[in-house]
Amino acid sequence: MKPFPLILESIKDLNKGQVQDVFKLAKSFKNGSEPEGIPFSSKEKDLKSNPHFTSKTPLIATFFQEPSTRTKNSFAIAAKRLKTDYVDLAPQFSSLKKGEDLEQTFITLKYQGVNLLICRSPLEKISSRVKIPKVAYINGGDGKNEHPTQALLDAFSILESGLDISKTTIALIGDVLHSRVAHSLMKLIPELGGKVVICGPSDWLPKGDLGPSIESVSSLEEAISRADILYPLRIQKERHKNTVQNEDYFIKHFKVSLKKLKEMDKKPLVFHAGPFNIGVEIDKDLLDSPLFQAYNQIENSIYIRMSIIQLMLQASRQS
Repeated sequence: MKPFPLILESIKDLNKGQVQDVFKLAKSFKNGSEPEGIPFSSKEKDLKSNPHFTSKTPLIATFFQEPSTRTKNSFAIAAKRLKTDYVDLAPQFSSLKKGEDLEQTFITLKYQGVNLLICRSPLEKISSRVKIPKVAYINGGDGKNEHPTQALLDAFSILESGLDISKTTIALIGDVLHSRVAHSLMKLIPELGGKVVICGPSDWLPKGDLGPSIESVSSLEEAISRADILYPLRIQKERHKNTVQNEDYFIKHFKVSLKKLKEMDKKPLVFHAGPFNIGVEIDKDLLDSPLFQAYNQIENSIYIRMSIIQLMLQASRQS
């Protein structure tokens, strides 16, 4: 079997079997299995050959250059439940402000004993820009490129809801072009046999050949009629180079509401990565509905990220 990767930057870094391994371990954690310790050897000869492994307990660091509540906190909670050492590094107080480049920052963290680095950055595809030192690395969201761990927890949450992904159509609604969550889901869901419908203002939809399992539709009504799951996406204002389209137009044509679903006599599950812009891409009435799954996603984010951390640290220990 292909070893678990030491760099998880894209959903494409995992094959289907590895995705299933993540889900299996996450399920065991959710069912109450005690996390395994992930010790590194502290023998003197090993410390000399691996100076960055200075403790039996691995050290995990988050380095988020953009705001985050759910992702960063869930990684922190996951790290602590796995009995690892954890530190949150604040870029705004780092030597990046003194002119140090990102590569030297990463190298410094390695020699301070960091075994796994979780990074969020406005830069896309960091591994092609920066040589990542020999530490495990997780992309916590890079610009408008990808957010692989969010897609994994979304897929796990779909399975937990009782749906068979291979027989499921998910509608990504809104600012698809600028959403890293959407881009990871558009890779993962077809890999698991499902279908994706994308819907939103035409300037906010990716163009070109999206593959046989992804289809673009022009109206919210068509997306709702086709989908088993709706996934509203917030307007990524921070990633728009030009003025954002009229928000009133977006609300009128693409906001998902319980009223709209009742008018169409549809009861799809509704997912959301957060944060929720209530009254823009989603109405408050849906947040209070049993159709709304975002709080389940938040709960499952802990177990999925525990699973990913453990699998990557085990792979790091064996490399």
